[in-house]
Amino acid sequence: MNGRRFEGETFEGLVRRGCVLEGCAFYDCVFLRCTLENVRLVGCTFSGCTFSGCRVSELQTLHSTVSLAVLENCALVGVDWSRLLPAGMFAEPIASMRACRLKYNSFYKMAFRGFDFTGSDLIGCNFGESEISGCDLRGCRLDRTEFFHCDLRRSDFRGAAGYQIDVTANQIKDAAFSLPEAIRLLHGLGIALEG
Repeated sequence: MNGRRFEGETFEGLVRRGCVLEGCAFYDCVFLRCTLENVRLVGCTFSGCTFSGCRVSELQTLHSTVSLAVLENCALVGVDWSRLLPAGMFAEPIASMRACRLKYNSFYKMAFRGFDFTGSDLIGCNFGESEISGCDLRGCRLDRTEFFHCDLRRSDFRGAAGYQIDVTANQIKDAAFSLPEAIRLLHGLGIALEG
């Protein structure tokens, strides 16, 4: 598979563990129920690919990019998406996400304007200096997910739970939250609440 270019192909049940994928290019490919565990991507490109029912964990990357990926019913653990940004950052790594579970993923200096996160869980993830304005996060499980220096304006967090948002370090004008979870927003203000 190393050093090959694939276009419009479907990969079903592909399993790779503890290996290196080098110099591969995947354009408009479909990955069904594939598993990548402790895999190192070196000089690989994934553009316009769909991942459905896939599991990815302990992914290491070097000079690799993902652009406009469609994620459906995937479990992704420990992915640093900022290391997968395409050159020039003209296209974002993720085009859409549905019914996914992301754990310990990192999103730094990424743009998710108007993105629909509903139906997905983002556990222990970090969003830093990212544009998350106008996004739909209704009903998302965001346990221990932190937002730092992000633009969250006009985003909808109603029904979302577990988020950690410092209102002094993020832009939240016109964002929507619901009680009782919105009480978490007071945490960074250093005030005491009694109930």
